Amino acid sequence: MFEALVAVCIAYSFDSDRVNPCKLYTEERPFRTHEACREWGNKHELKLYSTGVKNDLAVVAHTACIERDGS
Repeated sequence: MFEALVAVCIAYSFDSDRVNPCKLYTEERPFRTHEACREWGNKHELKLYSTGVKNDLAVVAHTACIERDGS
């Protein structure tokens, strides 16, 4: 089984200012395969990016699919 670890940041400043908030979280449901996790991750990243664009925000998102221990 795999879990999706999602990192999302909102870029307010493109220089060295430390004002870009980020959040790291895991998706609640497990995925049976790495491919299923990546497919979900790709769609979720696009959703996060699209939501940011609608709100005039520069969003950076990435999903990592991690194999759970004992899987």
